[in-house]
Amino acid sequence: MPDRRAADHIRGAGRCQHACDRRYPRGRQEMTQAIQLRPPDQLPDLADPLGVQGAMAAQTSTLARMHRLLRNRYKWCVLLALVLGAAGGVGGYFARKPVYSCTGMIQIRPVVERILFPSEESRMLNYESFVNSQIALLRSQRVITLAMQSPDWKALGRQKSTPEEEIADFLERLTVTNIQRSEIITVSFEDTDRAATVAAVSGVLNAYNSIYIVGAGEAETQRMEALDRRAVSLASERNAKREAILQISREFGTDDLRPLLTARMQDLSKLESALNETNLLLASMGDVPAETKKETRPEEMTVHEIATVDPEMRRLLRELTDAEMETAVRRRDLGANHPRMIDALAWLNMKRKAVEEYAAAWRKRAAETPSPAVSDTRVVQRQQLEARKKQYEEMIAAAKREVLDVGRKMLEIEKLRREEEAAVAALEQTRKRIDELRTESQNQHRVRVISTGDRPLVVRDRRIQFAVAGSLAGVVGAVLIVLGIAAVDRRLRDVQDLRSSAGNMPLLGVLPSLPEDLADPEQAAIAAHCVHQIRALLQIGRGDDHGGVFTITSPDAGTGKTSLCLSLGVSFAACGSRTLMIDCDLGGGGLSARVDAIIRRKIGQIFRRRGAITQQQLETALKLAQNSQRKLGEILVELGYLQPSDVQEALALQQKAPVGLLDALNGDGLHDCVAETGIEGLRILPVGAARAGDASRLSPAAVRTLLAQARQHYDIVLIDTGPVPGSLEAAVMAAASDEVVLVVSRGDQRPAAQRSLEHLRDIGARVAGIVFNRAEARDLSVMGTTTTVSAEVRVTEVPPVVESPKFGPVALAVAKGEHASRREGDGSSAT
Repeated sequence: MPDRRAADHIRGAGRCQHACDRRYPRGRQEMTQAIQLRPPDQLPDLADPLGVQGAMAAQTSTLARMHRLLRNRYKWCVLLALVLGAAGGVGGYFARKPVYSCTGMIQIRPVVERILFPSEESRMLNYESFVNSQIALLRSQRVITLAMQSPDWKALGRQKSTPEEEIADFLERLTVTNIQRSEIITVSFEDTDRAATVAAVSGVLNAYNSIYIVGAGEAETQRMEALDRRAVSLASERNAKREAILQISREFGTDDLRPLLTARMQDLSKLESALNETNLLLASMGDVPAETKKETRPEEMTVHEIATVDPEMRRLLRELTDAEMETAVRRRDLGANHPRMIDALAWLNMKRKAVEEYAAAWRKRAAETPSPAVSDTRVVQRQQLEARKKQYEEMIAAAKREVLDVGRKMLEIEKLRREEEAAVAALEQTRKRIDELRTESQNQHRVRVISTGDRPLVVRDRRIQFAVAGSLAGVVGAVLIVLGIAAVDRRLRDVQDLRSSAGNMPLLGVLPSLPEDLADPEQAAIAAHCVHQIRALLQIGRGDDHGGVFTITSPDAGTGKTSLCLSLGVSFAACGSRTLMIDCDLGGGGLSARVDAIIRRKIGQIFRRRGAITQQQLETALKLAQNSQRKLGEILVELGYLQPSDVQEALALQQKAPVGLLDALNGDGLHDCVAETGIEGLRILPVGAARAGDASRLSPAAVRTLLAQARQHYDIVLIDTGPVPGSLEAAVMAAASDEVVLVVSRGDQRPAAQRSLEHLRDIGARVAGIVFNRAEARDLSVMGTTTTVSAEVRVTEVPPVVESPKFGPVALAVAKGEHASRREGDGSSAT
């Protein structure tokens, strides 16, 4: 029966290839042959069953090593190469600037014609020698030094450590040549900066121009400068006179003060006439005692007398006085012809007419209406006349001052105008002389600068070549960077990394990376096949004896060793081997949690351990409980052997202390500590109440005794332990086991895996091989799996315990495959 199950499972395990071909096309070439049992002469060497040594030897070349380092990093290498290549190309393009050249020209005429003397010509002797001398002058240190002192050149910041180096570098870039059989000398400067070429050429030509003009026409220049200074001085003098006149005109509103002066004098004359009239009135009144009174007839009273008795007349007189004062002020400030002055005069005449009309009306009313005699007002009239006299005197004094001020300003303006006219005449004469000299000097110079520098043009441009070189350097740099990162990266990325790190250690197989909710039947078939292949290699390694004790450990937690232990347990059970799984991971207990295996100690054993009852009493109570279908505790209380409190205490102890590994090590029967898993042929010794602190209670002798018992009842014993060398229980179990399976996961550190192997060797453990977990598709193809997956992938139901999420995707895949094979075999038998 075991052999039949193994054959059926081998046929069922061969259903993964079609799914692998579709999901992992890279592994299609390697996964093309049906699984077969190899003849004994073709079995691999147990020391190197997968030919790792030959594979490692084939990678000794440089290209092979580079390929190994770049494996799984090619996309990042390409991406980085694109980025660095583009950056290098851009950097190379801009690192090498194009060379620009700017050219200026000087003309040297052999013949110069005079404008004022058309018949006179001046012809130069030794013209070529003169041209050569000017070329030497252009390259002289004096000209170069003066050119480098120009603001445009200094703004470039080209200063060297010493002036000699700066001049030498400038001369190296400067070229001065004479175009053959022409009057032109060209001055060229080459540089990678456009502004530098323009600044250099213009600086040299400007320096040469200034030196040549100073040497050839110093007197003429001085004369022109003197004339220019005189013209500037005369223009400044003219502007000053105009500004002074403008200031005076701003004060009076006009620069023609004669009308204003005439108006001021007329106002003064009127005021003097009014003062004389007032004096005559005062003289005619004479001295009148203040107490003298006489009666005056109303029709004979003056306006001032009427004002003494009539308020309205007093108001009109006040308004008339105000109008007179306003008119006097406007005449002083604005002149007699100003529109506002004309308005003031009209207003004054209107007020006078109003006073006269009111006085006439008042006299008429007083004559028609009898009224008492009016008191004599001569005293009041005299006082008013004296006040008016004083006011007129003050106004006359102010008017005289204004007349004097306006007269002085008018004389000052006339003087300024005469001075301005003189300055303008002198300025016109000077400018005329300057124009004459400049007109004559336009054709006097034999040497003149035609152009101080044309637009710079590109003469050499190697940016494309440097861009290509920069791109190549960026690509090479990207490859070197990725190689460097790969060299310092100590993580295991794939099977090849594992082989290079493990040396001659056999590689039992790989486990693909699966999701927790394994819904794809193709993925499940591939995972099941990988587990069966690992199980088959373990059986082949053991020879004809299919039994054995295998400890499954890992360099670190979380690598999937518990999942592998459970999956191998299902696989061994599927091929008919009585399999026991021992959860010896005291720190995690993951295997017990996944199988959900909790064994409670029988209540009768608890009473016997505590000495509460005898064996005979226990047997009697068991018979009664069995016959009456009642609980054992009730029977013991009813017989009087125990109290109810003893039963409750025993039940609490039963829940608190589950049976497991420590109980088996302490001498309890193995069959009392083992639990079912829900899968036929697969049982588990759970961790029970053991914790990480109980690792010190493990002794090699007790472990060997336990494993000896397990060998008597089971074909295969799988031990799930903690990481090695991190846990004590792993070292004890590995030393006592037949073989050890080391599980490493993608992303684990290489030094950790190497330390685990060294530690297992140090404790004398025999390592059956390594399993690489969370492998990718390319790892499956590298393994060269000799299996074909059937296109017919069936999804079957499995026992409820297997459907639990705790069971894990790999073990679930193996269980589903086994359940499908078993149902298919049962159907064939029935047929």
